[in-house]
Amino acid sequence: MKFFMVVIICMGFNCEAIYDQNAFDDKATCDAASHTTRSYMMETFPDSSGEIHCLEQSDFDLYMEFLENGGKPSINQPEQSLNKLEA
Repeated sequence: MKFFMVVIICMGFNCEAIYDQNAFDDKATCDAASHTTRSYMMETFPDSSGEIHCLEQSDFDLYMEFLENGGKPSINQPEQSLNKLEA
């Protein structure tokens, strides 16, 4: 199973989703890489807030569809956004 890292970073009320099309072979590898990414983002953007998620291929595809259809990234909600798409 492949996993994709999605970084959601917010500056004030403006949030952006950053992702890489390169997949991780398993969740553990993605989670390990997310710790390095988290440290980098916190140092580079200290006044921001955000989240990092490792999504399975199907969830990643749904999230990309959500964004392509005008959905706006927000923290604490990527899975909720995915659930709205599936309803």
